[in-house]
Order: sequence, then structure tokens, then C-alpha cells
Amino acid sequence: MPETFLIMLGILIMLGLFILVFWVITRSILKGAKIKSKEKGNGKK
Repeated sequence: MPETFLIMLGILIMLGLFILVFWVITRSILKGAKIKSKEKGNGKK
């Protein structure tokens, strides 16, 4: 029984880390896109 708990805990931790990494990468991509769009907007004025 304790082995099953540890396995499930490990899976949950890995899933949480995967979601965290995905969120950080997505946020950085979107932040970079916003900066580029602002630079393009300022250049046209």
C-alpha cells in the first residue's frame, strides 16, 4: 500500500512540474509576442 501511494505521489509531482514548465514557456512566448507587437506599432507612427 505505501508503494502505491509513493508512485501516485511521484506521478502527481511530475504532472505538476510538466504543467508548470508548460505555463512558464507559454507565458514567456506571449510576453515576447507582446513586446514585438509594441515595437512594430511604435515603428509605424
